[in-house]
Amino acid sequence: MAKPQQYFVGVDIGSSKVGVLVGQRGDDGGMEVVGRGLAPNRGTRRGNIVNVEATVEALKQATEEAEVMAGVEISRAYVGVAGADVRSVNSRGMVSVARKDREITRQDIRRVLEAAQSAALPSDREILHSIPQEFLVDEQGGIADPMGMLGSRLEVAVHLVTGNVTRSKTLLTCVNRAGIEVVELVFEPLATARAILTEDERELGVLLIDIGAGTAEYALVLDGEVYHSGVLPVGAGHFTNDLAMVLRTPFGEAEKIKTRHGCCLEGLVIDDTGISVPTVAGGSSRIVPKRELAGILQPRA
Repeated sequence: MAKPQQYFVGVDIGSSKVGVLVGQRGDDGGMEVVGRGLAPNRGTRRGNIVNVEATVEALKQATEEAEVMAGVEISRAYVGVAGADVRSVNSRGMVSVARKDREITRQDIRRVLEAAQSAALPSDREILHSIPQEFLVDEQGGIADPMGMLGSRLEVAVHLVTGNVTRSKTLLTCVNRAGIEVVELVFEPLATARAILTEDERELGVLLIDIGAGTAEYALVLDGEVYHSGVLPVGAGHFTNDLAMVLRTPFGEAEKIKTRHGCCLEGLVIDDTGISVPTVAGGSSRIVPKRELAGILQPRA
């Protein structure tokens, strides 16, 4: 077995599947994926865990698959959070620089960040991330790092991502029962933005949307920092469910039809040939025009 400290593990417990990735740090500082595990999951709904046993079993299966591929035993991991209960808010904090020389130190930066995080939150919520957007020194804004600057007043604008305490503990329990220690809970859109956005996109501004089976997570990035983020309780599975109900076809068949022939805008359907749609309980199939499929999917979109 390779040394575990050379590896970084990410866990994504989604509404339809559990994914585990094992990355290895290369000599150039980059990350190479050396192990991957996927397992279907019926223990979550809209990003929240509703069946602990099913979630733990899916996590174990995905972990074992990733371990075999990577040749390393997984004991610690970063775990993604993307439940519909996640909320974000922007907050500000301000402190005075009392020293005679007025030079801002790391202690001052820590104090102003703590002040920004002291926003009143309900007792059932906790801060998952505190992301500085900009610092202000004597009302001069746009400062990324005020260390060493001179001033009498230090302010900061931060983006706070909060989660439900009970649901976070349930997530931690599931991962721990699968034999894995949680290094950190990470709000998934923030990790996705860090992984795929270019520096130009982050500076010019971009809205990132990650559509899962039960939820859609999003993050608005501008001037290199996150200014808004959240979770919508609607995902790809809702489109599949609409097709299954309207066409009276099994969910698995509806998923295949959506993937192969689905379109969310009727105006884009040029080829209006019919497709064979199986019915529930083993009934005879019927032919449905592709435009009719779009007519079912477009209202949901």
